[in-house]
Amino acid sequence: MPFPFMVQDENVKLAKGLKRIRCFLASSVLVYVMVDMRKWESKKIGVVIEVDYEECKGYGECVLACPSSVYELVDGKTTAPNIDDCIQCCACQDACPAKAIRHHSCQ
Repeated sequence: MPFPFMVQDENVKLAKGLKRIRCFLASSVLVYVMVDMRKWESKKIGVVIEVDYEECKGYGECVLACPSSVYELVDGKTTAPNIDDCIQCCACQDACPAKAIRHHSCQ
């Protein structure tokens, strides 16, 4: 296994869509890998949802679990176009088998 552990720094601000850097220690060399994080925000209800597009496998469990129809699959990845309808139940985050969804109300 080339990467014995992983650290995530959530305070890193990068170009649009790239919100995190993952750090790996591989053979005594620190390697930084940018992660493709997509973010949806509702200023109306104060909800923020992030989806790690590298982890999202497009299973669609979030789409099925969400009682408010917040999510849709687009090109095999989850999107949250109806975020203003979110009731903050956390079903999406709990249902995702890849753990790709980070719902800020559910932390």
